[in-house]
Amino acid sequence: MGQMMEPTGINSLQPNRARWRELKAQLLETFGSELRGKKVVYLDYPLHLNLGDLLIYKGTLTLLEELGAQVEMSFSTSNADRFFRTRIPEDRVLLLHGGGNFGDIYSIHQALREKVIKQFPNNPILIMPQSVHFNEPEKFLQNCALYREHKNLKMYVRDQESFNFMAQALEPEQLFMAPDLATMLIDEWTWPQQMPERTLMFRRKDCESVSSAAAADAFDWNSLYTSMDMKKFRLFNRVSGLERKHDVNLFTSPLWVRFSDALINKAVNFYQSYGQVDTDRLHGAILALLLGRPVLLSDNCYNKIDRYVRCWLV
Repeated sequence: MGQMMEPTGINSLQPNRARWRELKAQLLETFGSELRGKKVVYLDYPLHLNLGDLLIYKGTLTLLEELGAQVEMSFSTSNADRFFRTRIPEDRVLLLHGGGNFGDIYSIHQALREKVIKQFPNNPILIMPQSVHFNEPEKFLQNCALYREHKNLKMYVRDQESFNFMAQALEPEQLFMAPDLATMLIDEWTWPQQMPERTLMFRRKDCESVSSAAAADAFDWNSLYTSMDMKKFRLFNRVSGLERKHDVNLFTSPLWVRFSDALINKAVNFYQSYGQVDTDRLHGAILALLLGRPVLLSDNCYNKIDRYVRCWLV
């Protein structure tokens, strides 16, 4: 898992609404028995500006709504201390946000997951669909008993490589595959009759980028945000910190849902000016396909896109 794999050469995708609807139906079937009508505590919701995570968040909330699940409380990494000081009934499902942060690149999210698993041995715990990557996989495998010994833990992964790796750490009845939760948004937006002939060059500029592809003038999610967006984001973080410090609920999470929806709408409106997207971000590609745009594919440092596309989209 620590080395970059050879890609399979899939370098473009055309939008296929029927396929996405099949995947959405699969998600509803997969999680129906786990979440239908249940009371849920949502953990590690993305209080940050990675729009891919915000799409996953919106998709997860859509899934929960369609299954009639009730989110009683939500916590981010910023105010998770409040969660650990709260008495949680053992029948509450602890839902851990999906995405691509399972591993040793984003240690704050991994540490939160492991603390939840350790301190809540009897609650049902669902790790929503993840891509897994460890730069030092041996360290994880030497210390993975925490996951395997939990009586009611289920983990979902988004690609075969993640499944193969986690099969070394989990029991068979704990490990499953499922598509990314942004799939739930397939009918959220109308597809265009005609599209501009412009191509959006979209390159990630973070720790997962491939340096030769991170063009300085290319678009990335942060290109969307105004100074007012950044001021609002900093305010959310300050309020979340006050929630943690004073152990009070200042309603950060429902307000963040509204703010993150506005950011997603801003991205959707931006995409309307382009007829094709050339990207090395998984959710740069996913959003394009959800909007009926074809994509040209590059990849991140551990072939996250190639792994996902081979599993679900070809």
